[in-house]
Amino acid sequence: RQHDPESPRNERSWTVPRRLLLAVKDSSWRPAFFVALLLFGSYVAVPYFTPYMLKDLGLDYLGYAYLSAVSIVAKAACFPNAVLCARRYGLLSTMVAGALPAAIVPLFWAFSRTMSTLVLAQLVAGWAWAFVELASYQLILQSADDRCRHEFLSIATAMSALAQVVGALLGGNLCTCIHMLHGT
Repeated sequence: RQHDPESPRNERSWTVPRRLLLAVKDSSWRPAFFVALLLFGSYVAVPYFTPYMLKDLGLDYLGYAYLSAVSIVAKAACFPNAVLCARRYGLLSTMVAGALPAAIVPLFWAFSRTMSTLVLAQLVAGWAWAFVELASYQLILQSADDRCRHEFLSIATAMSALAQVVGALLGGNLCTCIHMLHGT
């Protein structure tokens, strides 16, 4: 439902490099950088979860699928609450309310050995990411200069994707190094 303003006539003929430069120069990057850093940190941990669940916890694939589904269903169920929180307390508060628990969820995994505790961790993760995703997307939309919204969103999305890939590669390499040190 976001209104996409019509570009003034003289800006329609701008070249892609000029529009990209305008997006870089005239938009606010703080929300995009925050999201990229949060995704980077989260994806450093991603390579640990599947082996941990399957090998260390001894879950079968059905248990693994169940735990994965819990966070997805929780996120979908919590989006309406994220909307209410954003309306009442603002987008920045909503994003922080999700980002803090999202950063703490790995502690649940580090110290839990029971399925009920892991389900609780996945419920918290779903709730937290619902708040983060709703608020961060809206904040990123608001950060874009109207004259170059598409370019800004493209750059911000590419930056988040790069953060995910680099975080996962780093996490995977750390996981391999740890296993080599432990001889497993």
